[in-house]
Amino acid sequence: MDKEKRMKIILGVLVLILIIAVGINLYPQIFQLNVNKPKVSTNAIQPSEVKKENVVTSSNIFNPETLQKPNVPIGRSDPFIPLISSESNTNKVQGSSGSSINLPMIEASPFPPTLKLVGVLRVGDKMMAVIENGQQTYTVKRGDIILGNIRVENIYLNSVVLTSSGQTRIYQL
Repeated sequence: MDKEKRMKIILGVLVLILIIAVGINLYPQIFQLNVNKPKVSTNAIQPSEVKKENVVTSSNIFNPETLQKPNVPIGRSDPFIPLISSESNTNKVQGSSGSSINLPMIEASPFPPTLKLVGVLRVGDKMMAVIENGQQTYTVKRGDIILGNIRVENIYLNSVVLTSSGQTRIYQL
């Protein structure tokens, strides 16, 4: 037998299985030997037998307007007020339970953590430094400004002094 005939036979068997499966799901009583006919009860429910608990009245309807709301503060009164402001060194933050929490202000360093001194050059009587910030490289001399606000104060044979926002940092080779 060639491949095409085999494929037709396999496809025919699969279609036959699919037809039988659909038939079993749609008409299960055909494939059962003992088909039980449903018994019809002649006992009709009388109107007097209706249970009172299934009747909807105005007293058992849920009404959100008459529902009492809890008197518990949830969260902060104004979510748009910043948790930490620059007013003082320690701030009071309103907690969710109403208690105030004192948090110290942490000032961010103006120097990026990836800033490092790579080398120092002497060109004549002037000193130059090679500084890296991630993938950026700067060749600077005294008085230059890098990254918008970091000033090169002094360059020594194995270090450089940088200042920014009143803070001074010394980078060593």
